[in-house]
Amino acid sequence: MFITGDCVDLMLRVGGGKEDQPVAGDLRLVLTVKGGKPTAVLYQPVAKGADKKEARDLSSPVRSVHFDRLAVVDIPLAMKAIPGGYAVTAALPLSLIGVDSLKGKVLRGDFGILLSDSAGQECTSRNYWSNKTTNNTNDVPDEAKLEPSLWSELRCE
Repeated sequence: MFITGDCVDLMLRVGGGKEDQPVAGDLRLVLTVKGGKPTAVLYQPVAKGADKKEARDLSSPVRSVHFDRLAVVDIPLAMKAIPGGYAVTAALPLSLIGVDSLKGKVLRGDFGILLSDSAGQECTSRNYWSNKTTNNTNDVPDEAKLEPSLWSELRCE
């Protein structure tokens, strides 16, 4: 997902805390089009009870980053091209993030977009609301890792 770009990216910590490293419950949801179909991919570095078949290491010649769960998830998702970009509509089931309600909660998180070249073959830019250190588009482990220390507060009403 990180190689070609043209993705919407959401990262969340629902359990509170300000640890620098990912903890159980932290997640990343990448929304993109794969094979002509809108696709949502869930990345969880620490996932209690995850099936070992879902675990993945994303590697480059220099290092790897581990995910206890990396899986395509079925969520209501629509993506369509519009002049100058694309429109995305998605519904994130609360069960997917492990909560009953978000009312009154304060989460940590970040969201952004990954843009591709005109041929849709290579990610050329990563732009996020909170984390401004996302200029690397040439190392999959660096692009895939979650960096909760660089996220901000998200207040839910």
